[in-house]
Amino acid sequence: MVPKYTIEGHVTNKQGTPLGGVVRDVGGYTIVTDAEGYYQLTELTAGNYTLVATHDQYDFTQKNLTIGKNHPSVIDIVSNGFVFYTIAGHVTDKKGSPLGGVVIEVGGHTIVTDENGYYQITNLTAGNYTLVATHDQYDFTQKNLTIGKNHPSVHNIVSSSLALYTIEGHVTDKNGQPLAGVLIEAGEHTAFTDENGYYQLTDLLANKYSLIASLAKHNFTPRKVTVGFNKPAVIDLVSDGLTACLLYAVHDENKKYT
Repeated sequence: MVPKYTIEGHVTNKQGTPLGGVVRDVGGYTIVTDAEGYYQLTELTAGNYTLVATHDQYDFTQKNLTIGKNHPSVIDIVSNGFVFYTIAGHVTDKKGSPLGGVVIEVGGHTIVTDENGYYQITNLTAGNYTLVATHDQYDFTQKNLTIGKNHPSVHNIVSSSLALYTIEGHVTDKNGQPLAGVLIEAGEHTAFTDENGYYQLTDLLANKYSLIASLAKHNFTPRKVTVGFNKPAVIDLVSDGLTACLLYAVHDENKKYT
């Protein structure tokens, strides 16, 4: 009868915290550590083996061991540290054209795509993440992804549409009184203030605009505004004052005045 042997032990991180869910493989025999990091492999025949421990979040060094009479049966394992993963991909518009300058954020890691729309984020630990892409001129849908062993590392992103913005505000005179009926212009976009002096311009592309207000008998100084991601969306305007009305008296040869 061939003698059989048992090995057992605990798996921990460097701080001594037990690691559950670690897969242990010895010569084709596989088991998973419990919540206390404990494992036990039975029915092993004498011989030389390689003990392999794997876990999505932790790295381990393979361990060569000899199983048999007068050899250790307790084999504890300590993780080398976290396993780090890399994700990468390309960002394009709907036509497949690469988009440079797109900010990609995953779990606090941030990077900007190059001129080819390429990005790469390294040093990610295993887990569930939300990938967020932002750009002044394009909208993107957030993407939920799982990072770890046997999960995709390539995540391409396609813009859902052009980014459109809204600016709004109130128009008042110098005394703070609202001005109704003021025409507000930004490029080809126009709106009129309501009785509260409120206006709103929608569907603006990211760009620089000259914001122009006009109302009979009032002067306004045009405002230079930049519309886009993380730019001010509330822009209040104040009239410079009433338009001066100049009267002229002209003396003519017939002693008449105009």
